[in-house]
Amino acid sequence: MRIINKHQSFYLKYILALLCSIAAYTADCQSIYDHSFRDVNNRNVQLKDFAGKKLLFIILPVSATDSLVAQLKNFVASYGDKVRVIGVLSQQDGHSKSGKTDIMNSYQKSGILITEVMGSKKGNGQSPLMKWLTTKNENGHFDMDVKGPGQKFFVNEQGKLYAVLGQLPLSSPFINKIINATDSGQQPMPAQQKIKP
Repeated sequence: MRIINKHQSFYLKYILALLCSIAAYTADCQSIYDHSFRDVNNRNVQLKDFAGKKLLFIILPVSATDSLVAQLKNFVASYGDKVRVIGVLSQQDGHSKSGKTDIMNSYQKSGILITEVMGSKKGNGQSPLMKWLTTKNENGHFDMDVKGPGQKFFVNEQGKLYAVLGQLPLSSPFINKIINATDSGQQPMPAQQKIKP
């Protein structure tokens, strides 16, 4: 009888430790709606205001090409109120506060919300929003640093990060598949799906 109690005690301690680690992990995961950022006009934007909508965060290049602005404009026109596109000005990719006027002029007709310049890559200068998007302990799904302009982070209507893609054009059918994936209850597994060039 005493041997059984030793085993029960051991397993009870093991299960308790496991539950504590799971609780600590889930306590670390925040909601994207807990975050805010300053836009290019220095207004505070609360992400909780977009609850119930899909969000697409895209790292913007320093030089806005006409084709990128056209892609953004077409994307916003296609998805309307269903998806809120947020362009991220990454300090590590060459954006600076002194170039704000050029950025506003370049992207103003695209219909997207643009962040103030922020640190996007992992490290001491990374903004809390970008930390959430790039760190599994924060978002619960992906641990991936920003690779550069064009990288996209997809968040569903419940505030869950469900896809991360690189420099694929917004006009790609694969982007449409990702946007519409949560409508059907399916969530794409980007690491398992192959993108055809």
